[in-house]
Amino acid sequence: LEQNRKVAVPCQRKAWDEFTLLQQELQPLGATVIATTNRHATAKTIANKFDAILCDDGFEDSRFTGACNICLDWQEPPHSITDLFPAGKCRSLAQDHHDSQIIHIDCYGKNGTFPDISFSIESLTNYSSEVPLAATAVCGLGTPERFIEDLRTFGINIEKTIIRPDHDKLFFQAVQGKLSQGKHVVVSQKDAC
Repeated sequence: LEQNRKVAVPCQRKAWDEFTLLQQELQPLGATVIATTNRHATAKTIANKFDAILCDDGFEDSRFTGACNICLDWQEPPHSITDLFPAGKCRSLAQDHHDSQIIHIDCYGKNGTFPDISFSIESLTNYSSEVPLAATAVCGLGTPERFIEDLRTFGINIEKTIIRPDHDKLFFQAVQGKLSQGKHVVVSQKDAC
């Protein structure tokens, strides 16, 4: 985007919260975010109109030629079969990618080294006049435990955790229910969408 290249991001229409977040974050930078029910067909249709098509982790499709896959290497083995499902945290393991077109990004750090990338909360946006010392965390993320731990690291005492399904259409009601009780509520940026 900084090189003025045309970038498209096909997003699964069912993932409405991610679509909204990607629109908010990437469209001001010049990317085109497209909601679709068939990302493969959409990517094929728009391929000659864009310099790059960015696809998320649920879109490992070997039918594309010249594609570059980025493997986020979490350095931990799967703990159960659900970790290997398309929505699981280990859906893309380093040992499954031997092609030279794969870019491995270390997310934990190997042998005491720093990771290539770190996923953590950088800041909190406070929509209240008071800074909550204790709050209810309402989370609809794929890995809610990491989000909750980041909140604790940030100094918020999490009194209660409400885990909702990813892309939950009733997420607003869960948050509104706690707010109507006068509770402080903390949500992720994606869930805020």
